[in-house]
Amino acid sequence: MEEARGDPPEDEEWPEIDADTLSVRIPNDILYTLLQEKLKENACRNRGYILDGYPRTYDDANECFLELPIQYDEEGEPIEPEEPELEEGEKKDFSKHVPDMKIFPKSCILLTGSNTELIDRVKELSEEEIAGTHYNAKDMQRRLKAYRTANNSEVAEPSVHRFFEEKEMQIFTESMSTAVSEAFDSFEIYIEREERPYNYMTWDAEEEVKRQAAVGEAASEVEEKKICRSLQEENLEKILKVQKELAIKQNLNALQSQLKDSIDAKSQPIRQYLMDNLVPILTDGLIDVCKNQPADVCDFLAEYLFKRSLDVPYPDPTTY
Repeated sequence: MEEARGDPPEDEEWPEIDADTLSVRIPNDILYTLLQEKLKENACRNRGYILDGYPRTYDDANECFLELPIQYDEEGEPIEPEEPELEEGEKKDFSKHVPDMKIFPKSCILLTGSNTELIDRVKELSEEEIAGTHYNAKDMQRRLKAYRTANNSEVAEPSVHRFFEEKEMQIFTESMSTAVSEAFDSFEIYIEREERPYNYMTWDAEEEVKRQAAVGEAASEVEEKKICRSLQEENLEKILKVQKELAIKQNLNALQSQLKDSIDAKSQPIRQYLMDNLVPILTDGLIDVCKNQPADVCDFLAEYLFKRSLDVPYPDPTTY
């Protein structure tokens, strides 16, 4: 609070603030500054934050989450923005302001319900839960009236969620009659609609056990899938190997058959030529050798073939 109200006037000191005896509300301008400073801390920027029931009004939202664009001088140094002084009753003009993205929230959840439903919901709370809170008949009526005036009036300023809609934020609306577990599941889906936020420096034993169990299950599932994939690849490799060997064998058989047919086709004229011009005379010569059984078989056969050479007609080259 001391930091939020800044330095005191020259030669003066701020009076000491005793939070225990302070009976008045903190002025809005100080409250805005306190909130902005808090939201700029590393704890909020790294781990996130939740504002429950605040900002209370459309003007609160403008004051908390908007800033003037940074202007630079000729030397490139940032110029400190100057807010114009307002006359009494004059409202601040935010038309030139832009969202302060260092603290601007990424999600807005709107819970809806009638006054009767809200009061009945509070009646279900235990005494321990409502001790020291505003959950009593008088305060509930006062707070509901203030909320309805600020957010559900057709003649008053726009609602808080209207502020976020104007900044193109997707608002999530949930009825307060929804079961807590179902509502939390819906909130989680909404908050993680773009990406799952990483909450730094958190630790919850029960959640950690669940997380480790989930990690273990995921790792086991990955390992099972890896083994399954390995077996499938191994079986596929065997099948492909058998199919490849069968294809090679079929190709070889087909090639051998083609070669045999080709050789037979090419040798057919030569065989026919030999059958017509040599085999009959050579057969007769061999028979004659068997009958006479000469001492020099080769010479005897050569002389026989020479004698019969004139009996062999000259072959027609166009025939073979």
